[in-house]
Amino acid sequence: MPELNLKASTGLVEGVSNEVFLITTGFVVFLITLFVKFKSWVGSPRTALIHPESETAVTAIRQRLEPRSSASRDSTAQCPVCLDSVQYGLETNCGHLFCGSCIITYWQTGRWLGPIACPNCRQTVTILLNSFTAEELQEDSEAKNRVLQEVRNYNRRFSGEPRTIWEYIQDLPTIFRHAIGDLFSEEGMVFVFRARIYICLTIAVLYLLSPLDIIPEMAVGILGLLDDLVILFLLALYISMIYRSVVAQRASATLNPHED
Repeated sequence: MPELNLKASTGLVEGVSNEVFLITTGFVVFLITLFVKFKSWVGSPRTALIHPESETAVTAIRQRLEPRSSASRDSTAQCPVCLDSVQYGLETNCGHLFCGSCIITYWQTGRWLGPIACPNCRQTVTILLNSFTAEELQEDSEAKNRVLQEVRNYNRRFSGEPRTIWEYIQDLPTIFRHAIGDLFSEEGMVFVFRARIYICLTIAVLYLLSPLDIIPEMAVGILGLLDDLVILFLLALYISMIYRSVVAQRASATLNPHED
């Protein structure tokens, strides 16, 4: 009669080694944390205090700007420069939101040899993105047209500045959010750029549905999702680069309408 193996299992989960269980658990926790953080980045523009190195310049701008009437105020977002509600909002590539006139005045009154440093985090601002409200988009005022003109001028000058890979990664949440929003808007990108982004999104979906993986899940379990995340990340990064070129070309075409 064969002997029964009565030795107690030392594994935390039956049939799974402790090493695999701990690595998998840690990886799941990392993915959840990354998802929550990325969702908060992509969800809305960031608000923050003025950086100490920018306080002198911002204080001077506050003295130059005329206070707005209380009737024009909206409590949804506050500009860190004028400390009033955001009007004709512009968002930097680092995700900070300002009044259009405030950030433009900050640029034009400073002694900048190149792109400005964000008043909040001091990151180099290579692109300004429109964050107008629905009501502001319908307006036709001199103040709005001036903001649009100046932001096109800024983007034409500085959106082509050299960027490191890490800077592209830092800008990804803000640029990607604007790219997706512009993709489905009525006055969004031209067909060529829309097609390129649709192709990227289609490739991502097909790769996720495909049974062929660089790291097969059947062999290494949940760790096999790593290659899927890398592919999605690279495609999102590429989409953000496409959108940067869209904004730059849009600014150049608007400022030089008679050039071929």
